Amino acid sequence: MKKTVLALLLLPCMAWAAPLAIWDFDGTSPFAGTNLDTTGSVATVHDADDIGTADLNRNLSPTINNVDPGGGSGGIEPYESGQASGGVGVANRFGGTGVPDPENYIQFRLTLGNTVDSSVSQLQGITFDLARGGDSNRGFEITYRVGSTGGFSSLGSTLPPTGTNNYGRFTFNLDTPASLSANNDIEFRFLGFNSNDTHTLLIDNVTVTAIPEPGSLLLMVLGFSGLMLLKRRCKS
Repeated sequence: MKKTVLALLLLPCMAWAAPLAIWDFDGTSPFAGTNLDTTGSVATVHDADDIGTADLNRNLSPTINNVDPGGGSGGIEPYESGQASGGVGVANRFGGTGVPDPENYIQFRLTLGNTVDSSVSQLQGITFDLARGGDSNRGFEITYRVGSTGGFSSLGSTLPPTGTNNYGRFTFNLDTPASLSANNDIEFRFLGFNSNDTHTLLIDNVTVTAIPEPGSLLLMVLGFSGLMLLKRRCKS
């Protein structure tokens, strides 16, 4: 019973994340995002877009598959390129000077509806697969904004230590989940470090996730606790 209570107390710390949208560069409209929300909270998932000198196109036959990640703040899973019927996004020609350029970026955006369900009322972060992250001076800085005005906040970068390759699945979560309100815009920008026009970065399965508000988590814990106590009484 003690173990059960401990597990229930840890439930709020677990990432009960729900995917809101994904851009997988598959299908006949490869830059269109797919609405994954099941609560009716997401009204529109906008097409992935390139701004400034950034260039987003589609690669149906990437040459890098299952490359082990290494260095930086990336995940532990190997990169897997697009499905057989799809592809990956190719971002290049940022034209920067080796630093992230806020004028040249890849944009992923969604708009919430008139009501936001409590189960997805806080923005958790974004995950994606990256290949050809390269070594020094190549990668993305990830920034985000909730709402249609105001500045963007940085979540960090995929820029690896010099001499390593930073491939794999990346997860960038907010230090403190951001509260979501009706009709909010949620926007992520991938700012390029690259200054070499011939270099490319392959991205796939870009997914925005949300989590419940703390009150909902507490209710879930109390509900599970009640069920476990009832079960124990029935047995006795």
